[in-house]
Amino acid sequence: MVEQQIRPWDVLEIRVLDVLARLPREAFVAESHRALAYTDIELPLGNGQKMMKPVIEGRTCRRWICSRAMKYWKSAPAAAT
Repeated sequence: MVEQQIRPWDVLEIRVLDVLARLPREAFVAESHRALAYTDIELPLGNGQKMMKPVIEGRTCRRWICSRAMKYWKSAPAAAT
């Protein structure tokens, strides 16, 4: 899934790829949808919620990590010269 669906869309952050490779997507969907857990489609989770497509999950995680890193670097004290 990572190599075929996520990496080609420029999601290259190693932490994101590692999490998505280890995450058992089938554990979060109904048994009737488990065979589809790694396909490139949204899947129903219940209560009107859906599991995102793998590439969307990857991009969302990448944005979250990057935005947290930017907040850190903006708030970090400047290095002494």
